[in-house]
Amino acid sequence: MSKGINRLKCPIQRRTANMFKKNRKFEIDDVRERGFWDKCMSAYEEAINEASRPWAPWYAIPVDNKPFMRVAVAEIIVKILTKLGLEYPHVGFEVKTKFSEMWRMLENED
Repeated sequence: MSKGINRLKCPIQRRTANMFKKNRKFEIDDVRERGFWDKCMSAYEEAINEASRPWAPWYAIPVDNKPFMRVAVAEIIVKILTKLGLEYPHVGFEVKTKFSEMWRMLENED
């Protein structure tokens, strides 16, 4: 048939032709491999669990929703930083007494 996609009489034929034109990389093997989805996901989960350690955990974060991804990453970072129990360093009395002198030196640099 030598007619172009736009010359097909039926709108369904045009949509079908457009679908195949846009999905030219879609192959029958893609459909067959869907049957292995559960096995693939199990293997993926097992690999993550085996590679993850308490001192170096791995996180699986979906990236198809960027706002969710960013919140998930931020929550992980906050959780880890909180567990570290970080505090500002203690400044001794001797250093505190020198602060005003240091400020004067900095202000007079110009």
